[in-house]
Amino acid sequence: MARWKRPAIWAMESKWSPSVRDVRSVTPVLNALQAAGAARYAHVVINSPEDFDKQLKRLGQKQHEDFTIGYIAMHGSPGKVYTGRKSIDLVSTGQKLPSGALKKKVLHFGSCSVLTDEDQQQELLKALGAKAITGFTKDVDWMECLAFELLLFSALSYYQRSSYAETYIRKHHGEFAERLGFVMVR
Repeated sequence: MARWKRPAIWAMESKWSPSVRDVRSVTPVLNALQAAGAARYAHVVINSPEDFDKQLKRLGQKQHEDFTIGYIAMHGSPGKVYTGRKSIDLVSTGQKLPSGALKKKVLHFGSCSVLTDEDQQQELLKALGAKAITGFTKDVDWMECLAFELLLFSALSYYQRSSYAETYIRKHHGEFAERLGFVMVR
């Protein structure tokens, strides 16, 4: 039996505001995970809907199979993420991907309210073709979201099965997950 390797995280982040003074980024969470030996990462900046499409396609390529976690760190609303003022419909984006490209990936939406609509959750999972999607049903505070994502990615990196990671999160950080409206759809 092959030895299990810790997963790597493919982080796709857009600017959080148009201000040059706003230097917020998710990289401190990624650096902490890497320094602890929990996961390696790649970080790409998303400047347009086309960038987002391109990076999701790249994530699904065979050469990037070690990247089993996709981290989408962008503003969001139900079923959409944003780069600047441009919205990206996630179901439409998923339908443009090569069939099966993300079937071994867990995609996490570090975005407000993307997974609010329960009916749309399964539609989105099917369109993206991922093993699982995670995210929030509520608008989330920036710092709380980062703190939770550190715990989530640590669990996803430790457990080989996403269902075990979810069980761990619910058991040990359930109140926190509930307050943020965290969901995992499989």
